[in-house]
Amino acid sequence: MTLDRNTPDYYQKRWLRNRFLGQLILENRRARWFSFLLFSLSTPYFYLLYLFCRCIQWTSKPLGHRLLYRYTRHYLRCYFIVKGIDFYMGDPVPNASQGPMLIVCPRINDYTSLFAMQLFDFPLIVPLRNFLYRMRAIPFIPWSYLGRLFKPLSYPDQNLDVSLPTVQALLKKGYSCVVYVNQDYANIHLSNTVRISTDFDYIIDTDIPCYFLRLRGFEQLEESSLFRPALVQGSLIEKSVLFEGISDEDSLSKCARVVEYFDFRYLDILP
Repeated sequence: MTLDRNTPDYYQKRWLRNRFLGQLILENRRARWFSFLLFSLSTPYFYLLYLFCRCIQWTSKPLGHRLLYRYTRHYLRCYFIVKGIDFYMGDPVPNASQGPMLIVCPRINDYTSLFAMQLFDFPLIVPLRNFLYRMRAIPFIPWSYLGRLFKPLSYPDQNLDVSLPTVQALLKKGYSCVVYVNQDYANIHLSNTVRISTDFDYIIDTDIPCYFLRLRGFEQLEESSLFRPALVQGSLIEKSVLFEGISDEDSLSKCARVVEYFDFRYLDILP
């Protein structure tokens, strides 16, 4: 309902509306704080599991690395559950037997790549912001930064024109990578436009297996909590299926198809 000064009891209705919104914000903050307190109760569990993985790594490095990767995925799954992400995947997830591959998704927020990492059973090299290396594997334990586990599984989150050489080198070494399609953040609730660099042509023209990951509803991460969960629907489509019916030389139509698949309406090509 839109209020204007000619509306009867304008100031009273405006005060009631602002009071209602303030109560919602306060309740959401309380729910998120209580979710964090519940997550802190898992400290002994994560502490013992972390020490176990480290001990195995001292005796067998290959096995220890695999266990630490599983520990990282397990921690992230628990983290996003407590953050209030109620997720389901509508499509089958590829396996590592296909060799190195690209997983392309929009940069919805800073945690998008971490959420993508815990969806797949095989290691993914993902783009990460610097502050995410200070996430703690064990709540309230300063020395347990997850950065030690993230560094072998990540590369700096920068624009595609800067990070593309790094991605190409990782693919040549046999690693699968997550790549962001957009230059900045893409929030469907704030803008219907996606800004894509011309370097994205490498992604749509490469012969390496490529999948596009859509996380519908992940924009609600900042407002969700364990008691007010956000429903996130994941879908995965292979590049050849997405570009079916489009000429190989028509890069613009391919980019437009990608934007449409991610539920946006407008495309802005950057030089």
